[in-house]
Amino acid sequence: MRLSPALLLCAALLLPVMRAEAGVTHVEANRTRNRLILWNGTTQIASFHAAFGSFVAAKQREGDRATPIGRYTLSPARQSQQWRWFMPIDYPNATDVAAGRTGGAIGIHGTGGSTFAGAMHFLGVNWTAGCIAVSNADLETIRTLITSSVPIEISF
Repeated sequence: MRLSPALLLCAALLLPVMRAEAGVTHVEANRTRNRLILWNGTTQIASFHAAFGSFVAAKQREGDRATPIGRYTLSPARQSQQWRWFMPIDYPNATDVAAGRTGGAIGIHGTGGSTFAGAMHFLGVNWTAGCIAVSNADLETIRTLITSSVPIEISF
């Protein structure tokens, strides 16, 4: 059976909508690939370029400019004066506290109105103080897809 070009076009236009309706069940953040991936079960919903902490190691303490590595919970976006939107990650969790790790205010954010952050992101540089950053436009998409807390796994 041969599908018409019009039918294929309709399917291509509706696929992102159908995937978004499926909901995000978990998020994967991979520092080596600089990717933030949204999943519904085993189906990838979306993938975004991401920047991570400027220090290449797992977060150990406040101010080390490293992104935590492990399993966490990502909360829905809240407004942020600095970044427009901020999606908190529950670092440090109980495992981190037991291991003596410190810090806080870790999450996913955009580049805000910062020319520096926008330029670093465009160049593919890991520039954050430990958070995960995506473009402002990508964050707008992500925050509409994640409306309740979901697991996030951050890895190298």
